[in-house]
Parts: sequence; structure tokens; C-alpha cells
Amino acid sequence: MTAKPWDKEIADTMLMWSPDREKRVGMDKLCKAFGIPGKGDFDGSMVADEWENGSKDKVISYCRDDVLRTREIFKRLTFA
Repeated sequence: MTAKPWDKEIADTMLMWSPDREKRVGMDKLCKAFGIPGKGDFDGSMVADEWENGSKDKVISYCRDDVLRTREIFKRLTFA
């Protein structure tokens, strides 16, 4: 599959919440709004350094949890 951002197979939860690109909201705020646990004290800006320092399990866990949070947000936005 070679989906593009404008394909119907792609759903951007940030844009689903607010299609106004000037009023985008981050994942942590969406998590808080929906009562989903947020990212905590680790975020995407730290991934490369942690990976380089050998904390691969921490990065893998972070990425997995990010996917799970995105899925939960999507389910709440679509009433699934």
C-alpha cells in the first residue's frame, strides 16, 4: 500500500479534532481530553538520543505506546 496523506485510508487524529491547521492540538492534550494516559516525561524528541545510547527497549516501548494512544484517540473520535 502506498497511501498518501490525502487518501481516505489515512486518518490524522490531530486534523480530525481540528481541521484548522492553526489550531492543532498535540497527542497529550487529546489524551487528557479523552481520559487516556499521556506520554509522561518521554517524547519523540528524545528517541534518537536514547536509541544511540542503547536504550532500545525504552524507545520500542515508547513507540508501541504511541501507537496504542493514537488508536484509542481514533476510537474515541469515531465513536468506535
